[in-house]
Amino acid sequence: MANVYWLLLFETVALTDLLLMRVRRDKLTAMVVADSRGISAGRIFRAAILAIALVGGLVITLAPEELVFPWLLPVLMMVPGVPLALFFSWQRRAVASLDAERTPRNAVLDLAGEPRPYAMWLAALPPLVTAGLVYFLATEWNSLVLRDPPPVPAPTPWQDPGFRGLVSLLLLGVVWNVYFGILSLTMWYGVSRQYAFRKSQVHVAVAFSWSETLLMPAVFLPLWLRVPPAGLLLCAASLAVSTWLLVEFGRRAHRDWQTADMPPSSYRFYFDRNDPSAFSNRGTNLGSPWNWALFTAPALFLVLPLLSFW
Repeated sequence: MANVYWLLLFETVALTDLLLMRVRRDKLTAMVVADSRGISAGRIFRAAILAIALVGGLVITLAPEELVFPWLLPVLMMVPGVPLALFFSWQRRAVASLDAERTPRNAVLDLAGEPRPYAMWLAALPPLVTAGLVYFLATEWNSLVLRDPPPVPAPTPWQDPGFRGLVSLLLLGVVWNVYFGILSLTMWYGVSRQYAFRKSQVHVAVAFSWSETLLMPAVFLPLWLRVPPAGLLLCAASLAVSTWLLVEFGRRAHRDWQTADMPPSSYRFYFDRNDPSAFSNRGTNLGSPWNWALFTAPALFLVLPLLSFW
């Protein structure tokens, strides 16, 4: 049964990359992705992700449980990130190779007197919602009807591999909560005021965080538990709201990115500890603490498999 947990976790992470490739920063990115090289790069990327999902799924399914973890699974979890990083690296180089502007623009990051969006505070709630759900499951675990009950009931829920496997999948949404929370702060405090898309990016980060919080229990609770009709209806409603948040706010953010007037130089990387910008006309500042947090947050995905083995 443990291999089923790892299979679901791996496939979720791998296939999510197909959604990430749809990210468009602005009209320049859309331009390079729409030409012949961009179409070929997209096809290669999709084929690579699907091949990784298929081969990795077969390995997890057929390999002995003691081999899957702690050896194979952490390695397999990192593999889908390789083609994604290569695709975004090609995309960045393609945009940066376009003719740059002759006159540099000045970034304006003075946020004095600018109130933060109220929606930003909503990013703190999704982890608390998931924590409340985990607490409820822990207190009611013995009274819930499992689809695959253990032959010998565990003394406590935390000693039950099935419970820990379910919690690890729910915490997958918490990792996304952390990432999108950092992203919302980065877009607001680390991007020049001259770009109107800052606010929509904050909204989409918060919306995506809530979407993951609603999506995880809606998908995985019916797989683990024999949920009554009312519970299934609640899961269906949660899934519908999650999908609406992804589509609606993703569409708004996509529209604002498409109209953003960012120069090709904004797709370069640079390192400047004295520059407060995380993203600017100069490019992505690898010397910004915001980017340090943003780029290291996905490493939390590698910690989740450990939950089923403590």
